[in-house]
Amino acid sequence: MVLNPVIEVDGDEATGTWYLFQSCTYAEGNIVVRGPARYAEEYERVEGEGLCKHLTLTSHCWTPCDKGWVETQFAS
Repeated sequence: MVLNPVIEVDGDEATGTWYLFQSCTYAEGNIVVRGPARYAEEYERVEGEGLCKHLTLTSHCWTPCDKGWVETQFAS
């Protein structure tokens, strides 16, 4: 689930910030986890088309669903 986009445009370039809340399963160990993160993106217009130039994902934790982030912040 990607939430709360903030996109700032400056001519042919733009920046974007998005927040992510993801539930998934680690293949190794078959562990169900949740992870909040933030996307920081840079965009550019090339020949009239908006393209993603750079993306940085900052994960805050990947916590097992059965433990919660207070008990286990990072799944192993």
